[in-house]
Amino acid sequence: MKKLLVLSLVLGIASLATAGLSFSAPAQAVEGEAYQVVISGVAGDVANAGLYASDYGAAGVPTLVEILPAAGNLGSANIVPAYGGFDFVIDDLLGSGTQTGDMIVANYIAGPAGTSLTLDLWDYANGSAVTGGVAVIEFVQGIPEPATMALLGLG
Repeated sequence: MKKLLVLSLVLGIASLATAGLSFSAPAQAVEGEAYQVVISGVAGDVANAGLYASDYGAAGVPTLVEILPAAGNLGSANIVPAYGGFDFVIDDLLGSGTQTGDMIVANYIAGPAGTSLTLDLWDYANGSAVTGGVAVIEFVQGIPEPATMALLGLG
């Protein structure tokens, strides 16, 4: 009986790993416009993690507008404005298991043109950044569409 208890404890702790989590972000975003960062995972993922800006320099702390749950079960999310990111828990709330795909969609506003931002995905279970969980986003100036340029007499 003790062996069964120890085995279930070990398997339970191992299931908290965020090995399947990853995130995607655009390589560039237009100054002042919205862009999305998507955290994805595989079925059965359970996570206690965070996504934070680690290097934003002249861009300033990024503006996080909202966090939306997608596939999977978002147990909780806590926006931390001082670090331009959020903590989140993905959990099997309904007992049916988390689903493969996009688990969280975060909407940000791009910083000033000519600046950049680095985002890191953190796994609190082992206190380190998730492999492949880093993205650098360059902020660029928007180019007006031809109709706008014609109205302004620029084209």
